[in-house]
Amino acid sequence: MLSHKPDPWIRHRYALALRAVGRLDEAICYAAEAALPHQRLGYRWEVYLDLGEMLAEMGEDELATKHIFLAAAIREEGWNKVPQRLQAALRRMNLSLEHLPKVKDAHRELQPFWKSQRPRPKTSHAGTIKLIHGNGKSGVIRAGSGTEHFFAMRSYKGDAEPKQGLHVAFNVKEENNQKTGKPEMHAVDVVPEKDIS
Repeated sequence: MLSHKPDPWIRHRYALALRAVGRLDEAICYAAEAALPHQRLGYRWEVYLDLGEMLAEMGEDELATKHIFLAAAIREEGWNKVPQRLQAALRRMNLSLEHLPKVKDAHRELQPFWKSQRPRPKTSHAGTIKLIHGNGKSGVIRAGSGTEHFFAMRSYKGDAEPKQGLHVAFNVKEENNQKTGKPEMHAVDVVPEKDIS
């Protein structure tokens, strides 16, 4: 599926499957991940609607309203048409189309909530960021044992800015050094220690 469908689409479908079997907390986590990207918002209005409905089921009416309004704003802006399913959700929540937010503003406002729902990876090592390379794309972590591991910034999963001295938890994975071609152990799934529950 990954080769044929974008990741947000897969996460959205998985969220719907979890919701169908009553695993609503997990469903919200996966739907929130599908909601995060800034690109192609118009094609993800159903993610926001489904997330709004899930939150309404959890009794989170204020958050539900914001998500349903975002879905409606996208449809109004891009299609000038609100589908029946979205109209029904608006009626259930007693919402009007008169005061819709701007799409980008609503999407930006909900980012912290979506990020807070992301499941954190389980980690097996701890250490401290020793340095961030000048290009900002990678760095080095010194483990508690004294071993140093390269990490690519794409492997950093925290909300706090990664900087020298930050205590982190991480996993290790064998990857080839881009310059030498030799295998070495890199840090992956890097998160600030304070984010580990």
